[in-house]
Order: sequence, then structure tokens, then C-alpha cells
Amino acid sequence: MSNRVNILVTGQPGIGKTTIIKNLYKRLSSPMLGFYTEEIRDANGVRMGFDIISFEDENNRQPLARVNPAERGPKVGKYTVLLPQFESVAIPCLRKAITQDNQSVIIDEIGKI
Repeated sequence: MSNRVNILVTGQPGIGKTTIIKNLYKRLSSPMLGFYTEEIRDANGVRMGFDIISFEDENNRQPLARVNPAERGPKVGKYTVLLPQFESVAIPCLRKAITQDNQSVIIDEIGKI
């Protein structure tokens, strides 16, 4: 029997969901696997896309989506989702999580992207 607890944080864009998740990760004493996303903005502060970052290794960071009509991939609003880059971070995190018993997992962005 699992003692796993599921917590979902929902809300409108920009209210601090990712900040909550990152703070939760820092405060919990047990190791966790998973990933979070971070906005990418240009020099003028305009959002250009998102990166996906592994909690286990913050150097394991790849572009998740970008505003670039020339990019190939699924479109979500004005963003193109970069599936190979997303999968290079997300899949190893999830594979590792499902092979370890009693492992806590954090997944940021379970919405459209």
C-alpha cells in the first residue's frame, strides 16, 4: 500500500504556482524527482517561451517551448512545443521515478504544454 500524497496546484498564469513548487522542493527533507518550467524573457521583458529543468540536476535544462513560427512541433497558442528537448528532460525523470519505491515526484506544467 502506498503512502503517496497527490497535491495539485492550479490557477491562472503568473500567480506563483512554479514558485510554490520550487519552494516546496527546497523545504522538504526527502529527495524528490521531477521537473519544473521557467519563463524565458527577452531584454525587454517579453515572454519568449519556457525551459524545462530537472529537480535532480538543475544543469539538465532544455527549451520546452518558444515563440518561433519557423519551429516544427505542436502549437499551444503562440508557442511551439519542442518535443525532443522536452522528452530529453521529462522522460528520464519520470522513468527514474516509476522505478523507485516511495519516491516523491514533482511535475510542473501538466496543462496544455
